[in-house]
Amino acid sequence: MKQKNRPIIHTNFQKVQQWHAKIYIFFVYTGTDLNGHNEMAGSIVFIPNNRKVKSSISHISDTIKHILMEFYKIIT
Repeated sequence: MKQKNRPIIHTNFQKVQQWHAKIYIFFVYTGTDLNGHNEMAGSIVFIPNNRKVKSSISHISDTIKHILMEFYKIIT
């Protein structure tokens, strides 16, 4: 089968797909502590698609932590 010249957008999209991973973030509101602060329990399920993503999990988890902190600031 002859390889057609693909547009650049397509190859960029392929790169994005390569790094794709599913990230599920669960939050449970657990009430307030003794000082009246809101308490939450959070859980992250991270499902990488390939080895490249697996090798960069630590970087991704740092990013997720940052996102969670920003999210927490918004809801409290």
